[in-house]
Amino acid sequence: MLFELGSPKTVIIDQAIMPVLIFRLFSKAQVIFYCHFPDKLLTRRSSILRRLYRLPFDALEGLAMKSAHHVLVNSKFTAAAYAAAFHGWTRRPPALLYPSVRLNKCKTSARDFDSIRAGCALHEIFVRSTAHDNFPS
Repeated sequence: MLFELGSPKTVIIDQAIMPVLIFRLFSKAQVIFYCHFPDKLLTRRSSILRRLYRLPFDALEGLAMKSAHHVLVNSKFTAAAYAAAFHGWTRRPPALLYPSVRLNKCKTSARDFDSIRAGCALHEIFVRSTAHDNFPS
């Protein structure tokens, strides 16, 4: 997939952190990561075995966060969690970018691209457009 993209100038990565490392290693693109919440804070570390198991994943997550050219977070709460999780890894604090949701501007037809121009959140359009679709397994 990376080679099919040609040479993008900027890539925006959402949620999955490991693509940050892939793009940093194999492209010259500016990498922007949109962080919803650090994965390392979502897991329990109730035993030594769990701590050892998570160690390489946490290190890769920290390295990927440090490797991103820019990190965006979706709330002040996430910014505080990010600071707590990556205080030794980060070069600068993340920028705050609230999700855009204007449900009162959405039209009834989720397949109507005018909804996007009217300011409806892309996530909300996707959820409504796929809610009634049947996907063969």
